[in-house]
Amino acid sequence: NTAYEDMQVDITTELGGGLANAAEATISGFELEAVVQVTPQFMLSGGLGKLDGEYDSLAPTVTLWTIDSVLPNLPETQATVSGSYTAPLPSGDLTFRLDYSYNDELYATAQNEVLIPSYSLLNGSVVYRPNEANWEIALQGRNLADKFYADYWFIGDQGGTTNMNLEPPREIMGRFTYRF
Repeated sequence: NTAYEDMQVDITTELGGGLANAAEATISGFELEAVVQVTPQFMLSGGLGKLDGEYDSLAPTVTLWTIDSVLPNLPETQATVSGSYTAPLPSGDLTFRLDYSYNDELYATAQNEVLIPSYSLLNGSVVYRPNEANWEIALQGRNLADKFYADYWFIGDQGGTTNMNLEPPREIMGRFTYRF
């Protein structure tokens, strides 16, 4: 459990917006992680995180119409699953890896005006490591399914402006690493 006193949140009122020492709150949850070496070449891993948060009390200057009951920026569920396979070659190792992650929906504001939808991502890589060498080369991909998603949204005073942080579309890149 994590307990907050004088928890600061962004609020918007008819007079404008800003930070307020809004409440006392408690967040509880758990996280599980597991790694399984299925064979010498094949490994699976995964994780699950669950959170539950609630206001214990509101500050006298903040009323229920200003702040709703759901804590902002708190996804209830986050999960990951990864798999990697290393193929031994005469000249080195070739490793294939896929990563899947899921992030539950969450409210971006204390007033619960903006609900950021849940999203899932798929990332992957292929890495070649030569035998007895201190370098490697990789081809990596992020957001392979080319998901359109934002990890932050904000609606300005009286719903006037919307700001969001859009995450990049599919990215494919090469990487060269040298170890000294």
